[in-house]
Amino acid sequence: MTLTEQHPTVRRPHRPNPKQLRQAVADWNLQHGIGRKVKVTKDDGDTVVSRTSSMAWIMGDHSAVIMIEGIVGAYRLDRCQPITGAAA
Repeated sequence: MTLTEQHPTVRRPHRPNPKQLRQAVADWNLQHGIGRKVKVTKDDGDTVVSRTSSMAWIMGDHSAVIMIEGIVGAYRLDRCQPITGAAA
């Protein structure tokens, strides 16, 4: 019996499609340079406004990530929203 059969509330980890990850990274890097102002949703749900400090890349074949000024470690791109307009 598998873990999910024993514990129906346990979900299997979502493994993104490598092609989709590569496309997400390429799109981000094409549209947004280093220093882009972003709103980041942290693990606890709080949001922080900061700037990117790297280009996006794929970490461990499972996540499209980027470095953010003032935050230790990389954050997933889906948690980073570019700020546009006058606020940028």
